[in-house]
Amino acid sequence: MIPEEMIEKKQSELDEIVADAFGMKDNVYFKYAIEVMIPMIAGNTDIGIERAEENEMYGRYAKIFYDYFADIYEEQKKFVHIKLYTNLKGGFAALELMLTDNSCGEKIEVDKSECAAEIYQVLYAKYNDVFYKRLDHYWFEENRFFIVKAAGKEHWHEANAYMDIAEVTARILSE
Repeated sequence: MIPEEMIEKKQSELDEIVADAFGMKDNVYFKYAIEVMIPMIAGNTDIGIERAEENEMYGRYAKIFYDYFADIYEEQKKFVHIKLYTNLKGGFAALELMLTDNSCGEKIEVDKSECAAEIYQVLYAKYNDVFYKRLDHYWFEENRFFIVKAAGKEHWHEANAYMDIAEVTARILSE
């Protein structure tokens, strides 16, 4: 009998060889398919990750937003600051992107406490009738916006960041 760890290691190595052969080693959508979609299709409902990996996942998602918006607002001498709330009540997480006139230290900050309840309460009040039915919630104010969605790799993967940027950009341009 072959040990489970050895099978997983060989499968991971094979995934890398295939990705490299097709020039998709750094493609976030390919990674999303391998890390999230294929396990879900195969019936593996346990696609969870360790807490340290989860924090890295949120950080990668936020960095994509930071890089995109910092590049846009650099000419206008505006600074981008992102705050991640990774422990909202009910199994949710949120990203808050703020535009400021001054640099405010850390570009991306992670708040693991439950004190971000105000965000949850405002969004829940705003979307009360559909809060748990919708996957993503977007909330815009003058110099900031929030994205709130269920916690988990299938919602906060880098591939989702690009799709969420498209959604946020479309909403900003439509106003």
